[in-house]
Parts: sequence; C-alpha cells; structure tokens
Amino acid sequence: MIWLLVEVHPKNTATFVFTDLTNLSGWSSNGVAWSIGLMSIALRLTNWDTALHLAEEMKDASRDLPKTIWGCVLISSVLTFPWVISLMFCMTDVQGLLNGPVGTIAPFPQLIYNVSGGHMPSTIGVSCFSVVLSLTVGGPSILPATSRIVWSFAKEGALPSVFGQVNSYSNVPVNAILLVTVIISGMSFIYVGNATAFYGTSSGVTAV
Repeated sequence: MIWLLVEVHPKNTATFVFTDLTNLSGWSSNGVAWSIGLMSIALRLTNWDTALHLAEEMKDASRDLPKTIWGCVLISSVLTFPWVISLMFCMTDVQGLLNGPVGTIAPFPQLIYNVSGGHMPSTIGVSCFSVVLSLTVGGPSILPATSRIVWSFAKEGALPSVFGQVNSYSNVPVNAILLVTVIISGMSFIYVGNATAFYGTSSGVTAV
C-alpha cells in the first residue's frame, strides 16, 4: 500500500474515489452493478465465518464466540478499509489493468506491473508475496471452517463416516481437511476451461 502511494503520480481525485461510478459490468443498471461490486469487499470486512464453524470446539462458546466475531469484524475493517481506499486512489487506468496479460486472473500483480513500468522483479516479488499470504493467512482460515462442515455432516451420516474421524495424534479431522483441500484445489482448474464459471463459483460465497 505504501509503495503504491509513493509510486503512483498523479493519483485519482477524491471525487473519483468517493463519488464516481464506473460501470464495466455489462449491467445497464448502475445500482445493480454497484451492489454486485460490494459483494467481494463485504467478505473482507466481515471475516467471521471461520469462528462460527469452530464454535463447537470452544470451551465457552457463549462467552468467547461473540467476542471473536466482533474482533474479526474490527480487525478486518481496520486493515481492509485503508487498503481499499489506497487502491482506489492508485488505480488510475482501469482498462489497462483489466486488459493486461494477467489482469483478470491476478489484478494486483498486474497493477504493480503497470505502475512499475513493467519492472519484473517488483511484479514477481509481489506475486510471490500474495501466494505466501494466501497460504499462510487465507488457507489456514478457510480449511478449518470448511473441513468442520464436512466433519459435522459425516458425524450425522450425511457423508461417509471416514470423514467424521478425528486423528488421535493431532486431534483434528485430518480426512475432512484432506478432502476439502483436494476439492478447493480442483475447483481452481475451472478457470482453465471457463473464466466466467470460475468467477461465478468463487463469488458465490459472498452471495450466501
């Protein structure tokens, strides 16, 4: 965020950031386009889903779960809001971002590439950092949440009982975690066949 704020000159105006609406969605209604655009950012500002799925493992869920939910909302908002505003000021060429080689797959590395004037070390560094961030922050929060759903279904007989087993050594549902890992990894290949289907599937979580 700091690097972008330093490197991008001139930046977008406050009027563009806070009042302008650029509708590239294909919807004729700006209201619909605006509402759809809120979906992805709303997920980042809430971020309490994992805590709910782990409530069964809390020693005192009635006391600790509400605190955890409020903590997730507060931390996510404090970290995300300045980041989003900074990006809005620094994304001066939206079409150039979308039409870049990896703009639709990974818009942030494309933004770094465009801002740096095609400086590959900067672009590769940011891309690698994004992957590491996903593996160390995003993955560990998604896998427990989704694996606990599989584990709960398996305990109730809705899925094969092997996914309801808890590993005696680690005391976690390893089989459920492995199943979820395979499914999530497999879903990423949807993009190879149809980008629209991939984005539709990945954005479904925000609609829920």
